[in-house]
Amino acid sequence: MNISRYDHTRMEQFGKDLKIKALQAAKEKAGYLVQAVDEQLGGVLEIQEGGDGSFIRNLFIRVI
Repeated sequence: MNISRYDHTRMEQFGKDLKIKALQAAKEKAGYLVQAVDEQLGGVLEIQEGGDGSFIRNLFIRVI
């Protein structure tokens, strides 16, 4: 048996949930990094997502 593709009825929701978790993890990391230099985390200026389907690898957050 050769499985070259996997699909699920909730695949779109899984992708959204994964993106949300990645953003939350990035915010947490940014928070403890700025605390290390006695600064505070600002609001999100921009969120960029790569268009090639590898959204986690190409997800960037810029904060002030």
